[in-house]
Parts: sequence; structure tokens; C-alpha cells
Amino acid sequence: MPHHSPAGDPTTPPVAGSTAPAGTPSGSTAAASFRAGARWSTLFTLAWLALWTVQLTPLQLLIPLQLDTPDDAGGWISGVVSSGLVLAVGGLAGVIAGPLAGGLSDRTRGAFARRRPWAIGGVVLGSASLVGIAFAQGPWGVGVARVGVSIGIAVASAAFTALIADQLTDQRGAESASIASSQAVGIVVGVGVIVLLGLGVVTGYLALAGFLLVAGVVAALWLPDRRHRPLRRPRARCAGCRNGSPPPATTISGGCSGVASSSTSATPSGRRCC
Repeated sequence: MPHHSPAGDPTTPPVAGSTAPAGTPSGSTAAASFRAGARWSTLFTLAWLALWTVQLTPLQLLIPLQLDTPDDAGGWISGVVSSGLVLAVGGLAGVIAGPLAGGLSDRTRGAFARRRPWAIGGVVLGSASLVGIAFAQGPWGVGVARVGVSIGIAVASAAFTALIADQLTDQRGAESASIASSQAVGIVVGVGVIVLLGLGVVTGYLALAGFLLVAGVVAALWLPDRRHRPLRRPRARCAGCRNGSPPPATTISGGCSGVASSSTSATPSGRRCC
């Protein structure tokens, strides 16, 4: 006798040749058994290295130099306060923009898949804002440009982070470690390159903008992405359908919820169970 799945069972057996585990919801966007190779890991790490470098280097070096004030009795205090306000406002903007961008990317549909448009958009915004902050004058100009940098990095970070959940199953911890490792290396790379090459504030910002634009766009274009596929809900089956002889008049009140109504005649709110 052929085996029939239980009523309302939301799972389907794996398709022949697929590595998806049994019990994966039909039509869902759950990640299949995709293993990240050297190319995937390199691009993912490169993207995060660029994001952390352009995020931390201005905090540690460029913004304090840009807002530096004379070393008189009250001048240095003014510079410290200005730097703190700029960094605080930029950080707040990033905290708000990140979750919003992540939620919107979950619902993105289009020819360019789900995460890629947000990753590229965030990278472009961050790079353009770095160019703007390079030529900004005074705390207000630096602060506005810093907000753009923070929003761009937050948007791109949300998109790149989601690639782990979208595509990986048994390598999520290993690839997540790339994010933390890139943070530790990024500050060393950014500050070290600017200091060793003797770059000024303007040229330092421009170098960071170029690095983010090239590394971020290349990673976003070459890393695989998938289009949004809504979850398909399987139709419920009544006991008669499972046995191969459905009672012709049995209905389910309020839709196929898996519980047959006691009435034997169709109602406006009921549908046949099969």
C-alpha cells in the first residue's frame, strides 16, 4: 500500500539529486546543503575587511585629526567634544539603518536577487560619503558626511550577513568567524597603511573610499544570491482523501485547516478538502 504523508504535513521528501535534508519546507528559502569553497570564503572575508577598515580607521585616526583644535587651554576640549558628537550621531544612524535595511532585503524581489542590491547600494553610499567627508569643513560638515558613511556600512553589513543564513548550513560558525577576524585586521590595515605611506587626511579618506568601492562591489557581484521565493503552504487532506475515497460532500469550514466540518453540504465558508 503506498504511503501517504500525514494531514497538514508541511514537509516534502528531498528531490533526487538534491542535498537538502528531509523535512525542508516545500518552496521555502531555507538554505540547502551548500558548502562554501575558497572563492566564497575569500570574497566574503574581503567584503568584511573593507567594511571594518572604513568603519574603524576614521574613528581611530582620521576624524580626530580632522577635528583637531589648537592646544590652548580650551581648544583641545572643543575638538574632543566635536569628535564625540560626530561619532555618536553616526553610530545612532547606523543602528537605525541596519535593521531596516535587513528587513527590507528580506522582502526584496527583482532580477538582481535579494541581498545584492542592498549590498551594492550600501557600498556606493559609503564610498560617496567618504569622499564627501574628505573635503568637509567643520564639525557640521564632517557630521553629516559621517552619517552617510555609517548608514552605507550598516546597509551593506546587513546584506552580507544575511548571505550566511541564506546559503550555508554546516559552515555558519566558520564563516561568521570571518566577520570577527576581519574586524581585528581591518583597523591594523587601515591605520597601518595610512601611517606607513604618510597619507594625509584627504588622501586617506579617498584611499578608503576606493578600497570599499572595489572590494564591496566585486564581492556583491560575485557572491551567489537567490531571488525571493515565498513559502508554499501544502493543501490539507482529510481522512477520506488519504484513503483514496473522499466523501464527496465533506467540507472544511473556513478553508483547508485540516478539520472537517460536521455538515455534509457545502457552505459559503467551506471548501472541499481535496
